[in-house]
Amino acid sequence: MTEWHHHNPIKLLVPESMGILISSTVGAGIFGLPFVFAQAGFLTGLLVLVVLALSNILINLLIGEMSLSTKEPEQLVGLGQKYLGSFGKIGTFITLGIGIYGALLAYLIGEGQVLSVLSGDGRPLLFSIIFFIFAGVLVYLGLDFLRRAELWLMGLIFMAAVIIVVVASPHLEVNNLMQFDWRKIFLAYGATFFALLGGSAVPSMRKVLVGYEKHLKKAIIWGSVIPVILYIVFTFIAVGVAGLQTTEIATVGLGDLIGRSFLIVSNIFAALVMGTSFLTLG
Repeated sequence: MTEWHHHNPIKLLVPESMGILISSTVGAGIFGLPFVFAQAGFLTGLLVLVVLALSNILINLLIGEMSLSTKEPEQLVGLGQKYLGSFGKIGTFITLGIGIYGALLAYLIGEGQVLSVLSGDGRPLLFSIIFFIFAGVLVYLGLDFLRRAELWLMGLIFMAAVIIVVVASPHLEVNNLMQFDWRKIFLAYGATFFALLGGSAVPSMRKVLVGYEKHLKKAIIWGSVIPVILYIVFTFIAVGVAGLQTTEIATVGLGDLIGRSFLIVSNIFAALVMGTSFLTLG
């Protein structure tokens, strides 16, 4: 621990704990949001996102409150056992197991595809294996290392997001962003709900903030709000540029419309986003 970190631990611990929730939330879901927003109408999707985001903040705060109500830091399975008994423990374990391992597999496949595009090598399986080995080593090094790595990776993600906004902005068509249809509210619901899931990271946030638990609420709120801001900006750009031509994986269609350089930047962005999510879930 550096001297600066020793005298000012909270200045790093709060951003580090926020980084865990942000990276757990922002995953592959961000690349599917523009497609459903374009189909439902951008304003329709935006309304759904805001309503679900408020609900998600409340859920994350409730998980945080449960975590703080236990003497020792527990993961969700431990909390399920404490408050719901063996039924809660088994149910939470099965639900998390299926969800987390499914997401890890999806990120492995996605990373292989993205890295093979960036390298020009048409062997996504090879890159999935390389990524798995590299990420596995980082996960093995533990939470103390990961919380610092996540903070740097999140910084790179936001830098890539800024570049995407700057490059794509001149191609915006305002008319693409004006659609609203009450009948299509539920069209945007599923993808948006999935994109906001990240509450399983809250107990890990508490572990990071041991001794400074009073800051957990603030970290949860900001860690829940920042992904929403990122989603709004990304979908605004993607739908604004492509409209109904928005592809199911938004970065692919944007690359075709804007050019090769944008395709490279957007795939780096995708690799970082899925990479951080893999590390947190791992």
